[in-house]
Amino acid sequence: MSDLFIEIPRTSTPQAIEDQIRGLIVSRQLVAGEALPPERAFAARLGVSRSTLREALRALTEQGIVAARQGSGWVVQPNQEVAAGNLAVYFRLEDVTFEQVFEARMANEPAIARLAALRRTDAELDAIVAARAAMDAPATPAAFLAADTHFHALIATAAHNVLLSFQMTPTMSLLEEPRLAVVTGDGSATSQAEHGRIVAAIRAQDGDAAEQAMRDHIASFARRGVATLESQKEPER
Repeated sequence: MSDLFIEIPRTSTPQAIEDQIRGLIVSRQLVAGEALPPERAFAARLGVSRSTLREALRALTEQGIVAARQGSGWVVQPNQEVAAGNLAVYFRLEDVTFEQVFEARMANEPAIARLAALRRTDAELDAIVAARAAMDAPATPAAFLAADTHFHALIATAAHNVLLSFQMTPTMSLLEEPRLAVVTGDGSATSQAEHGRIVAAIRAQDGDAAEQAMRDHIASFARRGVATLESQKEPER
């Protein structure tokens, strides 16, 4: 393991350590679940102080790449939620619009639903059914929103494609405000009826029906979202 790493010039910043570890992951010389060397030996191999090494490892943790395990040091451990959360911040800085998010959902989620119908396990179907049931009588619009996010995430997981499922977290984060406004404004009955059709198609393992049901659901949400956002605009004086 230690032979993978090369000494870092003393004038370098923790960024050089980050770049080296990321490069080893990209080249598949480090893989998920693999433990990094103990801190003292690792710092000595790189020719840096332990504080410099820790700064780099903390930065990689914040990027969702490594994690500290109690009693066993640092390990390469992808954290999809953290990485996707960082991506959501980036998209917000890029001023992504509601229309752009809608286009992305329409491009991805019907395909995800199709794959989920074809690939889901019985356990995954049970989880999806339970998630939909949890939205039947939510205590608050925010509770419905959280359950709805979980419902869509479970469908993405059932598609068994990490690239497709990864985009769900930043997409849902970007839509949090309009989704809450829609649920608060017109309730959850429409969404639940649409969710029911999606679940039925996934249960029947009907890819075509699942894809169409998800397409209809997203289009319906977009219409309601636009109407809600328009109604909230202040009238011109």
